[in-house]
Amino acid sequence: MKDFALAEWSTKIEVGLPQIDQQHRQLFELAATFRGNGDQIRILKSLVMLTEYVKVHFREEEELMAACRYPGIEAHRRLHGEFRRMLFDLLEKAKQMTLDEIA
Repeated sequence: MKDFALAEWSTKIEVGLPQIDQQHRQLFELAATFRGNGDQIRILKSLVMLTEYVKVHFREEEELMAACRYPGIEAHRRLHGEFRRMLFDLLEKAKQMTLDEIA
């Protein structure tokens, strides 16, 4: 499997809401499980875990945004939708892909 760079968590990207910052850190940790050599089962499990976590995080983040009347909520929801579709599509395609293709 090819080595690739992943974005790493930084306090510079914190939003100042402990619950959301912790969830964002968790997303980075889940993404980091794709590093290193592994088998297709591990990669698929990582994708499933990330997909499930994204569902929960996006729902909670959007609820918080709505409660605060965040002015950019609709644009942010669209970004969430695009990311969810990309991740779900990748999960479906990953079942027939090699490890290099998944990465």
